[in-house]
Amino acid sequence: MISKPFLLAFLGTAMAFQVPNHPLIPIACFLAMIGDIFLLFNKKILFFYLGASFFASSHILNIITQGLSLSYDIPMYAYFFLFGGALIVALLLYFITKMAPNSLMTYSFSTCHLLNIGFSFMLMIDHKIYSGLMILVGYLLCATSDVLLEKVTFKNDMKRRDFYIMGTYLPGQAFTYLGLLFATLSLF
Repeated sequence: MISKPFLLAFLGTAMAFQVPNHPLIPIACFLAMIGDIFLLFNKKILFFYLGASFFASSHILNIITQGLSLSYDIPMYAYFFLFGGALIVALLLYFITKMAPNSLMTYSFSTCHLLNIGFSFMLMIDHKIYSGLMILVGYLLCATSDVLLEKVTFKNDMKRRDFYIMGTYLPGQAFTYLGLLFATLSLF
């Protein structure tokens, strides 16, 4: 797990050189790296929530990057409605589950993942099929990693947990950021 932040630092640096005109991509990658550093101490609830906050920020930047990669413009106010609606859905689910511990964070992350997956489909419809597919696969892998991380942190531990978390997280990040790179460069 200690290698995770270094790998994202390398990926973020590579993105900064590959797409200097699209700074949201490396910034999102570096935010995820900071989140990884906090998650090294995920048994401490404060560090877990700080890490989750940095990851949520990176997910939001990834959504915006996908929106900016479309061949048509999405007005900025649409993002406010989109994120506000996602927050309202997360809050409603939180109250429906009678404010179960960590459920607000779980629903917030779920909505971020679903929005990114939705935007990956928008890219595919916009004829950026391979970029959209890469982002879709990346987010499905990252969501799997998040489910595993929450399970071993809050419910029950499992053998070789780091292997399974890393085995889904690292390819997920690589697919996501390469998909964003290709989408912004309009390569695929």
